[in-house]
Amino acid sequence: MDTQDLEACATAEALYDEEQSQLIIEMDSFLRPADLRLKEEHLPADFLPERQTFKDSVSQDEAAELARDIFHRWVRTVRESVTSMVHN
Repeated sequence: MDTQDLEACATAEALYDEEQSQLIIEMDSFLRPADLRLKEEHLPADFLPERQTFKDSVSQDEAAELARDIFHRWVRTVRESVTSMVHN
């Protein structure tokens, strides 16, 4: 059986709506081949957290720092789901 190494990825795309003073963050997680010579492919995995959207009213001055904090928490959540799967 041919197996390949996979890596777990956490992504986030943050947008700031100036009219509504609202930060919107789309977060996702997936697996992809670790071999850079292979075509990138996003593979779903049941053990990874599902895509999430975060919305909050915040000033533009605070938006970047809040987005960073939320992304760091998202990465921690994805990492913990991988660790849980590996240890089960």
